Amino acid sequence: MAVPFRVDIYDKDCKWKAPLGDLKSIAGTVRHNAISEATLTVAANHKRAALLGGTGARLGIKFRGEPLMTGPIRAPSGAGPGMTGDLVYEMQSDFRILHNVLGWPAPGKLITQQGDDGTYYSIGRRPAETVLKDVVAKNAVARLGFPLTIAPDLGRGANIEASFRMHPLYDRLFPAVDTAGIGVSVAMTAGRLVLDAYVPSIYPNVLTEQSRVIQKWSFSGTGPDATRVVIGGQGQGDLRVFETVKDTPLETAWGDIIEVFRDARDTADGTTYLMRGQETLDETAPRGTLTVELAETERFRYGGPKGVHVGDLVTARVGTGITVTDVLQEMTFSWNRAGGLKLSSTIGPKDDPMDQLMKAITTLARGVHDLKAGT
Repeated sequence: MAVPFRVDIYDKDCKWKAPLGDLKSIAGTVRHNAISEATLTVAANHKRAALLGGTGARLGIKFRGEPLMTGPIRAPSGAGPGMTGDLVYEMQSDFRILHNVLGWPAPGKLITQQGDDGTYYSIGRRPAETVLKDVVAKNAVARLGFPLTIAPDLGRGANIEASFRMHPLYDRLFPAVDTAGIGVSVAMTAGRLVLDAYVPSIYPNVLTEQSRVIQKWSFSGTGPDATRVVIGGQGQGDLRVFETVKDTPLETAWGDIIEVFRDARDTADGTTYLMRGQETLDETAPRGTLTVELAETERFRYGGPKGVHVGDLVTARVGTGITVTDVLQEMTFSWNRAGGLKLSSTIGPKDDPMDQLMKAITTLARGVHDLKAGT
């Protein structure tokens, strides 16, 4: 049985060492705008065991010739004896960098010069790609000297804002970057780590059960976590400024009022107050996830110039004619010598605020209930 994956071993400096080969199994999940993960199993007496065990060893995985993920081995384990035992290597993708770096209030200054409690590094009302690359360049590259190349800024994505005071970059940039309509990649390219942005492509074909592409499906959803936001601006005591932002149609639709607070003492701009209130409503909106197990056919496959990829905008039709269009958020894969290749995909992340998906899932739930009632 042909192995659809190629795995290469690199050292901590992203220098290629050797192909892995002789896989027993591989499984993992590749994700859009999140950390991808993979677990690989080889024999305990594998000829590349010494390279895999090197401090900071890295892997690059290709699927059908296309890059799938790159990143360091984070958790090696194994058991013997060598003739029958296994070595297991768990890796994380290089997207993890965005979780591992803090956004300093004054990234160009010393740790003793970070200001008082009200000091933030703020950047806003610029394209999402510009905000992302500005913050990463100033904190990961200039401040930490991390060996990361940042691709030229093309100004992609809707305008967003972000502020930092020792927050992990990911926590303050996402989901705003995601909802702005771009994806972010961090991967080894030509012996170096490169961060860049991309605009999701539109997959032209509808995924359906009738075409035998969708083998199984499942869904889950939840209501809003906030319907109105109180924004606390600058000032002390009676002089502190407060603003409110509310989603009246959402309150009417759900028959509920949920009030939350958002601190904004780092700015005196009234427009920024309103933007942050809306951002909070977007982050806490009704959420839904549709998971589909895909089977490859002659006309459908993952990868390749005509195949679907994580990050693509896809349309799936399931159940009693329910159609959902959203980003293909993740693809879970597994391969072993006995069972071959298996794929399943998730359309819409668990924190997806898209009302269209939530409405479709609600309708789908009613359809399932009707089917049960009619049996």
